[in-house]
Amino acid sequence: MPDGTPRILVIAPQPFYQDRGTPIALLHTTRAIVRAGFRVDIVTFDGGDDLEEAGIRVFRAKSRWSSPNLPIGLSWRKVAQHVALYRLAGNMLRRNHYKAIHAVEESVFTARLLTRHTDTPVVYDMHSWLSDELNQLPILNRWPAKQMIRAVEREAVSKVSKIFCSAGLGATAQNLKDSPDATEWFFPIQLRQIDAVQKATIRRSHGISTDCELIVYTGNLATNQNIDLLVEAIALLEANRGTSEVAIVGAKGDDAEKLRRDIDPSLQSRVHIINRLPRKDALDILASADIAVSLRVRGLNAPLKLFDYIGAGIPVVATDVQAHRVVLGSAAEYCEPVAQDVVRAIERLLDDDDRYQEIRAQYAEMSDHSL
Repeated sequence: MPDGTPRILVIAPQPFYQDRGTPIALLHTTRAIVRAGFRVDIVTFDGGDDLEEAGIRVFRAKSRWSSPNLPIGLSWRKVAQHVALYRLAGNMLRRNHYKAIHAVEESVFTARLLTRHTDTPVVYDMHSWLSDELNQLPILNRWPAKQMIRAVEREAVSKVSKIFCSAGLGATAQNLKDSPDATEWFFPIQLRQIDAVQKATIRRSHGISTDCELIVYTGNLATNQNIDLLVEAIALLEANRGTSEVAIVGAKGDDAEKLRRDIDPSLQSRVHIINRLPRKDALDILASADIAVSLRVRGLNAPLKLFDYIGAGIPVVATDVQAHRVVLGSAAEYCEPVAQDVVRAIERLLDDDDRYQEIRAQYAEMSDHSL
């Protein structure tokens, strides 16, 4: 790109790049910004992998309290990283001229503070409803705190130039800004379908039976993913039929060890807890499965994993909430967040080939429309 190419500053309050949710979406976003004719400078938390992407530079905010392995959710280390991120973004703005700031999630507050005396446009990349997420913390889920958080959020969002939001958040974004300047963003579907030989090879490499009915979950083990419900359902499923195995992909560290302890010892050979993998390898396991599950019960934004499930052509058992229906529509077997109902939904798909193939056909059509 020529030296005079206009620049966009992206503020990303996560370690970038990592093979998980928001960083994956941000990589697609920044690539699109570059294709539109801009250079991109990303200021982000300490940690993450370096990338070699034309037109994209990454700058990491470091401090004495920096940690490359921040847990998901609010913590004092995350607050410290936000302070370092604010300082770094301020320095970048003083040294460079940017056409706009692209603020990811809670960094919208940082962007608004940094531009309060300028006319630099701020684009809000809204991956979740921040006040709703914070209100899940007991100390903040009380009337005065809840109202204050909502008011601060509305004030910050009211002055942004544009909102791009995850699928399912369109109405919330428009209400926050009191205008239609919000565009829902649907994650691109990455096709990953395999033949029988590849399927068997992938399964064997992870100790999974080649002839079992494989149910898979991919993603983190955060509370809102309802992993405890999945563990309870696994026990019931294995009691009902001896032909199924389960793979949980994406656990790491203490979370993985706790999950192993929660699984009944008699089921250890049929439940495969697989640590976080490079994205391609995780997609391989998914493509070798028969059914995928997503059991979250709160939140409005669609889980990005749904787009991977569609691309792999693997029918989904999902709790009946907006976050799932906004992407899957009728192309899923829905259940209530009760272990017995989760098992019944899985068994309906395993035993009803017509319904199973109907959902696969719907996924193929969705994939065609995304290209």
